[in-house]
Amino acid sequence: MNVTPELLKRYHLGECTADEHAAVDAWLEEDTIFPAEQVPEISSFQLARSRTEMWEFLKENIPQKDIPALVRSRRTVWRWLPAVAAAIALIGLTTVGVRYAARLPQQETTMLQSNVPYGKKRILTLNDGTKVYLNAGATLHYPKAFLGNSREVKLVGEAYFEVTASEKYPFIIRTAYDTQVKVVGTAFNVRAEPNSPRVEVAVSKGTVHFMHSSNHQGIVKLQAGQFAIYDNVSASFVEGYASISFIGQWRENKLIFDQDPLDEAFKKITRWYGYNINVSKKQLLSQRYNAQYESPKLRELLQRMAFVLDFQYKIDDENKTINIY
Repeated sequence: MNVTPELLKRYHLGECTADEHAAVDAWLEEDTIFPAEQVPEISSFQLARSRTEMWEFLKENIPQKDIPALVRSRRTVWRWLPAVAAAIALIGLTTVGVRYAARLPQQETTMLQSNVPYGKKRILTLNDGTKVYLNAGATLHYPKAFLGNSREVKLVGEAYFEVTASEKYPFIIRTAYDTQVKVVGTAFNVRAEPNSPRVEVAVSKGTVHFMHSSNHQGIVKLQAGQFAIYDNVSASFVEGYASISFIGQWRENKLIFDQDPLDEAFKKITRWYGYNINVSKKQLLSQRYNAQYESPKLRELLQRMAFVLDFQYKIDDENKTINIY
């Protein structure tokens, strides 16, 4: 029996005879629904994107009563995608289906927000397969599904990104002071802490474009092993080189102080452990601290810092505060 678009439509609507249903089942079970030479290579991101757009379109444009119970489940709908795509084509959609990564009508997508409390870390996998490691105190705003011509998220705090490659859909991270990071596929660390006048980007793999949204003439192109800092006070970029092995080491519970001013070091400790720090010995804040720790305990860290920097401290676990004097 020849499987036609009209037959596929009846199959989708549950109006087939037993013989027709069996014929379509056999057709769907074939290894190559389309000739192999006609099937283009499709990335995992394009596949996920097409599936998401198809599902959203189905939910909004086809009455639930017309969708058989088998197809209503998102978990099972993709086995029947060619049939559903053909049915939709009959009602006016053109070039539908995973085969050509169809461009369906633009859909609104739900925006999500992930807030990481102090003392914690989190790993997210976005709709396109991009992996995001969020450091303590970070907030990421991102869509449930990427549906436009680019993949955009907004970051407050620190995060390490492993971006799924797609030249057609660039990945953009919007950060403080109208700065943004634009990539195709790479791995890098972004630090945009609240109340800090600086935004920092360090690249461990690939190429990153770091820019100010209102000044595209000042685009900084970074390769692996390079970093750039945007200073909002001077409205300028500073570039340099970084050891790739140190970029994003906080993901592996390595706490690194690289000649940090002590007030910045104390902020880092606050985010890491979730303890507020009060400093009465203000002259300490003019000093810098250089050290590396792996999965350090709070008391061990403070003991070593106090010895090197000559201060005393008291930990209040009940109120989660540290007094330094």
